[in-house]
Amino acid sequence: MFDGISHVIVQGDTASAFAVALAAFNRGIPVSHVEAGLRTYDKQNPYPEESYRQMISCIATNHYCPTENDYKNLLIERKNGHIEIVGNTVIDTLPVLPVTYENKVLITMHRRENLQDIEKWFSAIESLAEEYPQTEFILPLHPNPIIREAAAKVLFKTKVVPPMNHTELLNLMSKCKCVISDSGGIQEEASFFKKKVLVCRKVTERPAKNQIMVQEPKFLPSMYKVATVNCEIDEWCPFGNGDSSKKIHSSMSSMGIE
Repeated sequence: MFDGISHVIVQGDTASAFAVALAAFNRGIPVSHVEAGLRTYDKQNPYPEESYRQMISCIATNHYCPTENDYKNLLIERKNGHIEIVGNTVIDTLPVLPVTYENKVLITMHRRENLQDIEKWFSAIESLAEEYPQTEFILPLHPNPIIREAAAKVLFKTKVVPPMNHTELLNLMSKCKCVISDSGGIQEEASFFKKKVLVCRKVTERPAKNQIMVQEPKFLPSMYKVATVNCEIDEWCPFGNGDSSKKIHSSMSSMGIE
């Protein structure tokens, strides 16, 4: 598997990223970690990703951090190796789209730790759709059968649509008034498109000024009112300028890694 390989790059906090990093480490092959330093310091939120990324940080030689906060986490943890702030490569992939604030709300729900309460989350979302009939609440339905069953049981005023491809999702995100989501990636993308996000999680590893934490379903209606007092924001995206890949390439080239 590793014949002729002198260096390994892993991205993120998945089981496959950790497995490849560990296999390389056991063979004495240096590892560079892209999207390094993200932390909640709660092993159950998100589970199991929080533990995977912490373990990758113990293995990696080079740590490429999206934000200053991630960089500081690794310094506090006294991680060895090269640590650099480069932004997040997800921003590199985003198209420049006109940003508007139409009477639409994008919703995504899929996170493992929310599945046990998914009917409660959907009930809170449905209550918003009933209270604000002039607003279109749009949920691209995740293929998880638990989510599909709950949606069919609870969501009637909410507009449930088939899963969207990435281009369709970004087009909707660029037009909506705000986002309701438990997705880390969407938190970053929404920041780029200057949209407020009601983050349906206990804690996040991607904090930003455009986010409003909603730790329990019962808080969603009141937090939605807070978020929509003024939907338009003009905050700098903390996750990068779209040049993360170039920064990582330049850094690795300067170390003789090609």
